[in-house]
Formats: sequence, structure tokens, C-alpha cells
Amino acid sequence: EPDYAKKFSVPLLILHGDEDHINDVHASEKFVDLVPIKDKTFIPVKGALHCIFIEREEIYKEAKRDLLDWLAKH
Repeated sequence: EPDYAKKFSVPLLILHGDEDHINDVHASEKFVDLVPIKDKTFIPVKGALHCIFIEREEIYKEAKRDLLDWLAKH
């Protein structure tokens, strides 16, 4: 359990490729669960690898839409 997860006090968004072979998508989800704030969002990006914003166009567009939607709410 990372102590730094407890230090978050601002809204948190994590987008993570569900086919990432560098970082474990489940570890990112667990990290979000550990953050003690209510305004936190974890979005697994279907079909994405490690670098979401340089993926195939359809993956990039979906991730960009999710990011912009989240930002518009904040």
C-alpha cells in the first residue's frame, strides 16, 4: 500500500490501457481505490497499450473524449 496514495487531495483521473504490457492495469485500479478522495475516476481504455494518446485513431479519440468529458465536469 503506497503511502503517497493517501496524499492526494485534488480530483484524480487515471486512464489506463487494458492491454498495457508495461504497467499492470489492475495495479492502477487498486491505486485509485486507495486514494482517499471521493472525486476520483479510473477508466480502462479498451484495446489500448501503454501510450494511449499515440494509439490507433479510434482508441485515441475515445480516450481524448473521456479526458475532455472529465475535464468539463471539473
